[in-house]
Amino acid sequence: MVRKSKTKEKILERYTYVCPVCFGNLDECTCKLAPNHLIQIDRNFYPIIKKLNRKGHKTFGCCEGHWDGENNRHSGVLDLILVTSNPYKRDTDFDYCSSLPEVFKGKSHNNNLTHIGYYYGKDLDTKEKFEEVKMQRLAELEKWVDGLEDRSDLKGI
Repeated sequence: MVRKSKTKEKILERYTYVCPVCFGNLDECTCKLAPNHLIQIDRNFYPIIKKLNRKGHKTFGCCEGHWDGENNRHSGVLDLILVTSNPYKRDTDFDYCSSLPEVFKGKSHNNNLTHIGYYYGKDLDTKEKFEEVKMQRLAELEKWVDGLEDRSDLKGI
């Protein structure tokens, strides 16, 4: 019984649950879909995902990376997957890779998704070091997002 509540605590500590349309949390949802239809987003990634989607840059998935306390190691990668274009609409392609901060790797897939990643090094051998680097990388990514153009007027992407 105690194990279940600790697991639930960890989940609530690690993730934020938001509306998939307006990307507001339960208190901010403007389209009244919450709490019936929520998506789970890593808590520290949420501000970035919210900004991207509200600026018209659609996201497909993300993971900020997590520390595995049982094995005393990290998950290895920080990931963000963006919808690059709508294959049914012309002139909607967007090149995310050309403006990425240098420490991130970007790769386009199938002409409509872009995968952005940062690979945590093996030298991050403590939770404290890992969390420090993770927060630095998320801050860099958020600064990059702040500089992206607003595409919210391009409907259907």
